[in-house]
Amino acid sequence: MDKDIDYYLGAFEKMKRALMRGVKAPHKPLLLLAILNLCQRDTIKDNHIVLSSVKSLRDGFAYAEIDQKIYDLMVDRESAVILECKLRELV
Repeated sequence: MDKDIDYYLGAFEKMKRALMRGVKAPHKPLLLLAILNLCQRDTIKDNHIVLSSVKSLRDGFAYAEIDQKIYDLMVDRESAVILECKLRELV
């Protein structure tokens, strides 16, 4: 399947999130917004996010990757704006 931006917009909409006092928790959309922002600022330069700050995370995971297609969309300015708007709706 060729995953385009509409695929990810739908996935964001269907993303499983915990309920906190009857309201969907904002944690996953906020994490994705943070990653999106870091991609746009060129802090994340490739689809390889090194977990260097928290020792317990470092011990369990050397790095994390996201789906390559969504990473490509996150570093593209036009697509990133669309993704950011959808994620902000979910927070």
